[in-house]
Amino acid sequence: MAGTPPSPDAAQSERPTTVLRRLAADFTSLLRIRLEIFGLEAQEQAQRWAALFLAGWAAVQLMCFGLLFLALTAVVAWWDTHRVLAFGIAAAVFVGAAVALGVWAVQAWRNAPAPFAVTRGELQTDAQWLDDRGAGA
Repeated sequence: MAGTPPSPDAAQSERPTTVLRRLAADFTSLLRIRLEIFGLEAQEQAQRWAALFLAGWAAVQLMCFGLLFLALTAVVAWWDTHRVLAFGIAAAVFVGAAVALGVWAVQAWRNAPAPFAVTRGELQTDAQWLDDRGAGA
């Protein structure tokens, strides 16, 4: 009999498996989405670190060349009259630049956004939602 509804006993026996299938599908979907978010954030973090490293390395190299040529220019210009003063000023400029760069690097490290903040936020939202559903059951 194709048109007859299933008996109440059959409907009750299928119900747990239907719920479990739906729960497994929901969990799989949530996990897939969270892994995609994590992957995107990991890629963004890697790009950010690579760009910061390359920009920092280039800045340090250019600053070193610039300061070296500036120091050599000062030493050559004052070679006959103030040799020691020229070397002292050049050393002070190099040390000052190193300290300024070090302070900037420490501040940039401390103020960097927390890695994977969006993923952690979504996982906390999921946990809260599951807790609310569990408390309501």
